[in-house]
This record gives sequence, structure tokens and C-alpha cells, in this order.
Amino acid sequence: PSNPSICKCSKGWVSGSKGLCECRAGSTLLEESLRFKKCVCVPGFTGVDCSELFCVQGLYQQGRCVCMEGWKGERCDVQ
Repeated sequence: PSNPSICKCSKGWVSGSKGLCECRAGSTLLEESLRFKKCVCVPGFTGVDCSELFCVQGLYQQGRCVCMEGWKGERCDVQ
């Protein structure tokens, strides 16, 4: 049996405390229509649900930024 208080979210969405699909990391859910929703991420985050760090000079892999040569820091923003 299904639980009516828990929504089934599309790929990239998480179920919130009110049973709604929402974005992560303090970002905003922008509902452009009943079928189309997207996250507007706060600075420093990216991804469908804003759960990935934005890597300035690197790539986000396995939960962290992997910096390009010569760059360091949590977001690869220090040279």
C-alpha cells in the first residue's frame, strides 16, 4: 500500500516535510506550471536539486570538487 502523505518525486527531487517535492541547500522551487518545476540554486550550489557544490575551477565528483591543476579549496576557487 502507498502512503498518501509522501509524494513520489521526479528524478532529482526530494520529498519534503510537507510531502512536497523541493530543492536542497536553501534554494527556491520555481513552479512555472503544474508539470514543470525547477530549482533556483543559492550561490555556490548547482544541479537539478541544488545538492551539488559549484566548482569554480574543477569538477563535482563523488560529493566533492576535484580541482584542476593549480587550484585548491572546497570549491576550487583558490589559486
